[in-house]
Amino acid sequence: MFTEPLKSKPHKQLEILKKRTVLSVEQQKLLDRMDSGYSGEFHLSKQLQIGLQCNPIKIYNLHLKISDSECQIDCLLIFQNECILIEIKNYQGDFFIQNDDWYMLSKEGINNPLYQLQRTELLLKRFFKQEQIPLNVRSFVVFTHPEFQLYQAPLNIPVIFPTQLRRFIRKLQNIPCHLHKQHHDTEILLKSQHLQSSTYESTILYDYDQLKKGVTCGKCHGFMETSGRNYICCTECQNTDPLDIAVMRNIRDFHTLFPNRRITVQATAEWTGHLISKHNIRKILSIYCSPTGRGRNTHYILNQNIPGP
Repeated sequence: MFTEPLKSKPHKQLEILKKRTVLSVEQQKLLDRMDSGYSGEFHLSKQLQIGLQCNPIKIYNLHLKISDSECQIDCLLIFQNECILIEIKNYQGDFFIQNDDWYMLSKEGINNPLYQLQRTELLLKRFFKQEQIPLNVRSFVVFTHPEFQLYQAPLNIPVIFPTQLRRFIRKLQNIPCHLHKQHHDTEILLKSQHLQSSTYESTILYDYDQLKKGVTCGKCHGFMETSGRNYICCTECQNTDPLDIAVMRNIRDFHTLFPNRRITVQATAEWTGHLISKHNIRKILSIYCSPTGRGRNTHYILNQNIPGP
């Protein structure tokens, strides 16, 4: 967590739901926006990994509450004397600025990302002052999509365009980066203040009974059928998975959608469409989960290291 961009819980929920039901128009639009945002964050993290030879502390997807106000930080780089705060945007298409307002070329208005950046920077500076952390803060909006174009942009705005990204990373290389205990203490403090649930997250509504049951494929997201004692095959792309990997992937999906429901042999059998024998389900759960309770009250807790994808 924090070391690389992660998909939010609503993002994961929508991805799972798309396998098992037809998303509404609004849900599909939200999923598309989340996919685009995550793609931009992932792209920047890879460019930093490839191009940045020094080793600042990198923190991704940090949600903080400072002075009763929430802020969301896409990427924070902690150097020796300063933090680089990055707001990541993966906009695609043509945009323009007019009187500090941002528009698509169709003249439909969008939120000015610089306002969000300024607000987050102000809150982070306030947090550092409260905690007596002697780090300066500089902030940038980084646009990652190669087909993004912004017209009529002032020269002095803190914006990094896709064609400037490599040059921007080279400039980061020149920032002093001798880290000490106080820097790692700051990292620990920031992570300890992370909000597990945030008002920024969308609430996704769905009903268990309306979801298609079965074993979904890890490659094409179609549905699989048994093809042997220890393997299972996808009917759509012919991908073959070991049975335990396929079962645990679908149990992870079940737990993501319904975290308050107990993982039991019966619940797993129903979720996977009664495709797999209860004997095999019990054996798999016993290997990769921690059983609790006895007899009919036995249920299972997911372990940290379970097979993927």
